[in-house]
Amino acid sequence: MWPNLLTRWFTRLRWARINDVFSAAVECESVERGLLLDRYCGTNSRLRRDVESLLSGHDRAGPVDRLAQQLQTPAQWRAHIDAVELRGCHVAQYVISEPLAAGAMGCVYKAHDTRLQRAVALKFLAPHLSDSARAKEDFLREARAAAAIDHPNICAIHEIGATADGQMFIVMPLYQGTTLRARIARGPLPFDESIAIGLQLANALSKAHRLGVIHRDLKPSNIVLLDDGLVKILDFGVAQLSDVARDDVRVTGTLAYMSPEQVRSELLDHRTDVWSLGVVLYEMILGRRPFRGRDREALKSAILDAAPKLTNLPPQLHAVFDAALAKSPGRRYAFMTSFANDLAALIGQAPDSTTRAPRPNRV
Repeated sequence: MWPNLLTRWFTRLRWARINDVFSAAVECESVERGLLLDRYCGTNSRLRRDVESLLSGHDRAGPVDRLAQQLQTPAQWRAHIDAVELRGCHVAQYVISEPLAAGAMGCVYKAHDTRLQRAVALKFLAPHLSDSARAKEDFLREARAAAAIDHPNICAIHEIGATADGQMFIVMPLYQGTTLRARIARGPLPFDESIAIGLQLANALSKAHRLGVIHRDLKPSNIVLLDDGLVKILDFGVAQLSDVARDDVRVTGTLAYMSPEQVRSELLDHRTDVWSLGVVLYEMILGRRPFRGRDREALKSAILDAAPKLTNLPPQLHAVFDAALAKSPGRRYAFMTSFANDLAALIGQAPDSTTRAPRPNRV
């Protein structure tokens, strides 16, 4: 018994350490990551190898059976997931078939719903969080937030449940497509495609805001482009709900897409999502983020003080980014619907259009 407990304890400590280093490295520009890994990993070659493996999976295209911070799992990382013997296990009416992804917050498995005869994705908390009351609370909040929003561009939640030993899981559709992050990695998106995707995202977030849900972690790896052109927003793991105390000012989310007020740990409202969508839209069109830095502190300074470069953008977008990326929330779009209206006008669509994004020709 004791060897098993010690192994489990050391595994959680190792996972948590890998997560800490990965979270710092993923914020950096690729050219700066080597220096950061030198500083964090030192002579620990195993830690560096594991982090580099996750970074490699995070940066390349892969299946989208993941929910943000869920990473495509490199072969050497799958061994860790496979060590948790769930393949072939029954969880409620679901039979788990294979691991799909592992990330900082959770593990995702492909499963078969024996009751409704369909493929689904089951998301479990990461091993090092399975005994954390706060993590379980956040996990439940994620399910509640996504389930509260009935919108075609929001990831559906089939149900939330728990295994016999208390491991919580969320059941979701098994989407076929690619993440926006993987798409951007191939180069900037065409103007009309970028705006159409941005419009779908703005409409979805507008609906969320009307229902009192603030996403707080919108980024390309949380956005899936389905094969039919429909866009889906994933991962409401750090969403803020209107019925949750507003004094929760933990710095949650991904730094590169955080608003200035989020970086400063101030109280947030829906305008923090306006900023994040502005960053995502900029990145789609130019293939790079508007605010960059060689490390976390430099990136924070850029977000708080630097002006985004608009010279390489079409002139009709200057006013859009002035309103979306204003440092002060009071100078930003007051509502996501205003953002959607401006995007729709750029491509001649109705603001509440459900038209799918044009799909590029595939070679």
